[in-house]
Amino acid sequence: MDLTHTPHMSLMSLSRSLFRQIYTQLTGQRPSISGQEEPFQKPASYLEGIEKALMGELKAFEKYRVIYKYIPVQFRDTVFEIMTDKMKHASYYNWLYAKNK
Repeated sequence: MDLTHTPHMSLMSLSRSLFRQIYTQLTGQRPSISGQEEPFQKPASYLEGIEKALMGELKAFEKYRVIYKYIPVQFRDTVFEIMTDKMKHASYYNWLYAKNK
């Protein structure tokens, strides 16, 4: 699996792309893409936005941890990379939150 990070690829799309590759390898089919993403809701404040982003990263990490436990071994390195990216992002948001509180 190609884990090359391209500079123009967003962090969210990298995780999504890696999970799509895993899905395709597991099922032999490309996943259907609904194109329905949650609409952006402007937070009431800068800190509220950071807090929401932080909690989103932590929630995603918890979900990916369950996936990691049950995914075939050959995909664990990829899922682990996604999980560590989530923790890195959470650390950045936590730093921003503390710096601006």
